Amino acid sequence: NKIYLSVKKHDKNTMLMEASNTYDQSNVQKHLYQTGGLGIQNLKRRLELLYPDRYELNINKEDNIFQTTLKLQYDD
Repeated sequence: NKIYLSVKKHDKNTMLMEASNTYDQSNVQKHLYQTGGLGIQNLKRRLELLYPDRYELNINKEDNIFQTTLKLQYDD
């Protein structure tokens, strides 16, 4: 599997984080059953608590690539 990570300043108070990784499609269901699939739900909950209305989270799965993009507005 390959992993790509990028963190950069988008503008004065906005950070852009991107992550993508390949995965084995034949193993996805088994993994979700073992972990409960709660990681993304927990992430969304924490973002809403810490950065209400100040973030954008996009998650995409296509072929064997899982890609996430998080745009986060923060205070200095």
